[in-house]
Amino acid sequence: MTKNLILWRHAKSLTGFNDHERGLSEKGQKEARDMSGYILSFRKPDLILCSSSQRTIDTLEILKDQGGLTKTYIKDKLYLATQEEISNIVFSQSQSYKSILCIGHNPGIHELSLSLTNIADMNLRNVEMKFKFPTSAVAIFQIRDNNWQNIYTNENLLIVFMTPETLGSKK
Repeated sequence: MTKNLILWRHAKSLTGFNDHERGLSEKGQKEARDMSGYILSFRKPDLILCSSSQRTIDTLEILKDQGGLTKTYIKDKLYLATQEEISNIVFSQSQSYKSILCIGHNPGIHELSLSLTNIADMNLRNVEMKFKFPTSAVAIFQIRDNNWQNIYTNENLLIVFMTPETLGSKK
């Protein structure tokens, strides 16, 4: 079975002074429901790694409400983590899993997405990821040779980049 890494930027959050404690807006809740359905229609993850911020946990809870119950770790180190930090956390947990979902923040999620694949090889439906990774966006990668070590290369296959807007236009 192929190994997949699913990177999901948290849904749209409320504004506020305490960044770590901001929950989801109404729009974010709807987008999280829509994107949860999309993720689960692709493949239920074997493992979920989630930042400890309220908005990422709220995003996770919506996924779980839709049947995405699986082994989950809430990681303080994923809060505003860099690309390298996210890669290291995923790799440290990866060896016995086929499909890992990581729920996190920009710019780390976007930068990791760009580092996982050769940008020049992106097809037209995925090219939007080069420029932005909006809230609730999801990037799904097939890991080269089913070897988690390859999350440190740009040789993985971007299967799809999906945003709430592109998902909405497909309904």
